[in-house]
Amino acid sequence: MIETDGTGNFQYRYLRFNGVLVDREEANDWRGSGFVLTNPDLHNDHYVLDHLGNVRAMYGTNGAWDVSDFYPFGGERVVIANSNNRYKFTGKERDSESGLDNFGARYNSSAMGRFMTPDSPSYSNHKNPQSWNLYAYSLNNPVTFRDADGHKIDCTNNVQQCQADAAASTGNAEAASRVTTQTTTTEHKFLFFHWTTTETQVAITGDINTFRALSPNASKLADLVTSKDTISVSYDQYAKPSFWANGIKLNGGSTSYTPSQGYGAQAFIDPSRTPGVVYDQDAVDQHIPQANTGEEFGHEVLGHIWGEMFGGASAGTRANMRDSIIGENAVRALDPTRGQKGLESHHNYNEMPPDPPKPQQ
Repeated sequence: MIETDGTGNFQYRYLRFNGVLVDREEANDWRGSGFVLTNPDLHNDHYVLDHLGNVRAMYGTNGAWDVSDFYPFGGERVVIANSNNRYKFTGKERDSESGLDNFGARYNSSAMGRFMTPDSPSYSNHKNPQSWNLYAYSLNNPVTFRDADGHKIDCTNNVQQCQADAAASTGNAEAASRVTTQTTTTEHKFLFFHWTTTETQVAITGDINTFRALSPNASKLADLVTSKDTISVSYDQYAKPSFWANGIKLNGGSTSYTPSQGYGAQAFIDPSRTPGVVYDQDAVDQHIPQANTGEEFGHEVLGHIWGEMFGGASAGTRANMRDSIIGENAVRALDPTRGQKGLESHHNYNEMPPDPPKPQQ
């Protein structure tokens, strides 16, 4: 990331490795084709982080140091301050005027131990009282947890396809351009063994509220991305929701599993297509093209999974099936030639008993 002042004079270049801030370089020249260090030995600062990502020290070869300790909610105890470091609590940038930390979607106050604006009420889980305060930071457990921008849709494989389908599922070109992915690496140690694992998660750039306003499906994707729960999306010819479960051959189609079915929230999409094979009987019966992978993402992730987690309709209910068709149709609407499915056309809609009436307010 390149930083300039208000008149375009170049200040610093920040380097990140797998999303972690590791280095800051200072320069006074940028020629459009490369970043020019006037003296790399005197203008190269390195960050030292703890297990939560707090910048405990920043040092350079010119001898300038910043050293700080941090209280659990981000309050800073300065030991040495020589190098104008603004990246502090969990590596987030601290505004010099307000003292607030920029977490992307909203600002956090280390002095108060709270965010300055609330989450959506949909993020509150009745089973966990710590989630009821929508201003709270990391469920009031900042020593164990941290807020890393809330990316919670894991792409277990085929990351480019996953990002493309998540973007397409928003049903809006501007929203699609703001869907990206972020990969994090975790180190593990046990006795003499040492290994690393990586996770790639769907992320949304810019202000989350303006993203929500772009389309109904964009709002649903934002619900899932900022959820405290994890949703996984796998691209495979077989769906296997758990180690002991038998794999189900998808034949070009898709399926999903939810907590009410005894599994973690997860979707499986088969990206392969065999000419002449019917994998979307509903579309064939209605004489419209069978679903593509973006439409299947909308059907499974923004339909079945969102419907249970946020729409109040468990998997297997008619309301949840309607949610899946609504999620898919929003993607189909981008191209009139794709057609629209009837809201009651889910393949086993008529096999389910009618939903119970909602209680009167």
